[in-house]
Amino acid sequence: MRIQMMETHSRILWALGLLLCVPCAWCQQPEKITLCDIKDHPLYYNHKLVEVEGFVSHDFEDFSSSTPECPYTPAIWLEYGGKHKSGTIYCCGGDAERTRANACD
Repeated sequence: MRIQMMETHSRILWALGLLLCVPCAWCQQPEKITLCDIKDHPLYYNHKLVEVEGFVSHDFEDFSSSTPECPYTPAIWLEYGGKHKSGTIYCCGGDAERTRANACD
């Protein structure tokens, strides 16, 4: 009986040790890309986690990102995911609300 308990504990400790040594496979890491990459291949990056560098503009009718390295227009329009909204006001029906009832994906 005691040997079985020791074997069980040994297996549990081995499994826990293995889990600690294996990198987090379910943790998605962002792909580092440029804004030009997104402009050139927008459908490829749709719903993907990416990391970019650039300037963000948030003003009346404008919540976008741009960079001098990718000067061609238009700038990339931004929107928060989930239930958070940017609060950007548009000329024709936008509002300054910062939350939405349903999650945006």
